[in-house]
This record gives sequence, C-alpha cells and structure tokens, in this order.
Amino acid sequence: MGISYAGDAYNRASGTRAAFDALSNDLEREGHPPMVSISGDREPEDQERIWHERMTLNPGNRKVYGYRFWQGQKWYQIHPDTVAPPRTSNHEARRSNDLKWPYNSDTPAARRAEELAPKHNITREGKSFRELWHWTHWGPLGPIGAPASAGGSAPTTAIPHEEDEDMRIIVVNNNYYAIAKQFLSHLNDKNQVSEAEAAYGKARQLGNGNAASAAGVKLRAQLDLHGIPRTVLDGDGRVLNPQSGKFEANGTWSREREILARSTSAKS
Repeated sequence: MGISYAGDAYNRASGTRAAFDALSNDLEREGHPPMVSISGDREPEDQERIWHERMTLNPGNRKVYGYRFWQGQKWYQIHPDTVAPPRTSNHEARRSNDLKWPYNSDTPAARRAEELAPKHNITREGKSFRELWHWTHWGPLGPIGAPASAGGSAPTTAIPHEEDEDMRIIVVNNNYYAIAKQFLSHLNDKNQVSEAEAAYGKARQLGNGNAASAAGVKLRAQLDLHGIPRTVLDGDGRVLNPQSGKFEANGTWSREREILARSTSAKS
C-alpha cells in the first residue's frame, strides 16, 4: 500500500514519496499499520503563515514556549508546537511528513519504524524537538511532480528539482555517494546504489587511494564543484550528519540540513 495522505497533505518529490512508500511497506509486511501523512510539503506562503501563527515579536502576557531568531530579530514561540523559520523547514524542502498514529507517539510500531527508517534515508527528526510525528527523508529528492492525491501516492508528470539538476553518483575507495549542489549522501548498501544508478546513471569511478592520490584530488574537486565543505567527509569515507554532529555510514549532509541543525541548536 505505501504511505497515504489525509486531507490536503502531499509530497511532490518522487524520492521522498518512494522512501516513505518503501518504509511503510516494510512495516506492513511485519504486521504494522501503513503510514498516513497529515502534513507533508509546505509551500513558502504556508510556512510563513504557520510561522506567524506560532511566533511573535511581542508576546505580551501570553505564555512563551521558546524563541528563535529570524531576519535578525528574536521571535517568541506562543504555540506549544515548534516551527522552523521560513526557508529552513524540511516541509518546505519537500522532505518531511507529519504522521498519524501509531507513528506520532512512543508505540511499538513507531519504535520499529525508527529501526527500519535508516535503510530508506529517513529519520524521526522530530524526536530531537519533542515532535514525535515529524519524520524526514534525507536522500535524493528525485523529480518533483504534481502532488499525490489524498489516499494514494501515484506520481504524475515530473519536473526536475534544482537539487537534482546535477545529481550524479560517484565512487571512491569503494564508497558510493550521491552528490549534487550542496548535497552529499553516502550510499551504504547495494539496494541504495542500484536505485540511485537507475535514477541518475552509472556511478563515475574516481579510483582508490589516500587524500594525496589522484583519487583524493578528484574527490576534492567534486566537493568543491558542488559547494560541499571538504570537512563533511572523514578518513573512512563517512559523511557528517549535521543533526547528530557525527560522521556516519549512510550519512547525509546538505546545506538545508545544516541550517536546520543550527536553528534547532540556537533554540535550545
């Protein structure tokens, strides 16, 4: 069945839909309920509306749950649910879904979903800011199409997303990566590699060797070309996860994710 969408919820990114479909199918095969999204993509105007509903420059006598900085000013959170500043939300980035029960609480199904999620480049991102319903896909977005209708996830005619205009697969020292502008994802299993090569073409072999070798030079050139800091890779080829601050096999770094991590850190 895959993920379904309630009300006006949708995911335009084919990569996000496919990842949540696959995770939901894995869970269903084990006897758990399918995933249902109640909030997926947010267009910029929606994110700004939610921001102004939950944040204010002048809280007055209202209860304040926290604060964030946006456009050089300190904003106060006057709603129990947090919200990312406009242009930094993973809902806007077409990566996130807020899920219905049982994936919005500490349930056996949700805990099992957390165990299976990394296989699909998904994390329970909201766990770090007390929104257990908020899950995020960190892999390639794929083509962006019209939204899936409520109750299903059938893609329609797609248009390219800016992230994927130059998406390619590279391999160095037997480590496979999906790389694009300000985006790097370590592909840590054969299924991920196969899916990525099917979508973006056969991996470009950079060779093997240390940082001083020809392979190391080519790798640094690819990072520089795509605006990726060289420091997001460690000596074992693992990628820095901005959310955890750790280098991880199957890790994903992106500028969007780095901004979100900094925003979350500033709040705490």
